[in-house]
Amino acid sequence: HGWQVWAGDVDPRAVAVTRVNAQRNQLQVDARTSDLFDAFRGEQFDAIVFNQPFFHLDRQPREDELTLSDAGGALHSRFMKQAAQHLSPGGRVVFTFSNCSDPAVLEQPGYDLQLCAFDYERSSNYVRCLFSGGWSS
Repeated sequence: HGWQVWAGDVDPRAVAVTRVNAQRNQLQVDARTSDLFDAFRGEQFDAIVFNQPFFHLDRQPREDELTLSDAGGALHSRFMKQAAQHLSPGGRVVFTFSNCSDPAVLEQPGYDLQLCAFDYERSSNYVRCLFSGGWSS
């Protein structure tokens, strides 16, 4: 659809897989190894999508939990602070959230939050949400 796409992940293996999948699907994707926005200094985007770890633990996650877990939502908080600096005027941030996440991290000064999608898995009593928003001027 004419979009320019950038992707970032702290795991170099995830970046390599992203590049392979983009090539297989004949898509142009600038995939970079990056801790959040470190590899995107000075760049701004119309939309930023973040698939954060769902589980906000009250302790540091073990090595085998890192993909899905974060200590107290610290990564989400860091993401929101940095995303505000990389979002074009009028741009939107879209991110995942679950009932295993700390709702306190949703409280962001000046951030206009909207629920876009909601999914409930009855067998495990698990809720997934997709939020979108931006910062008011």
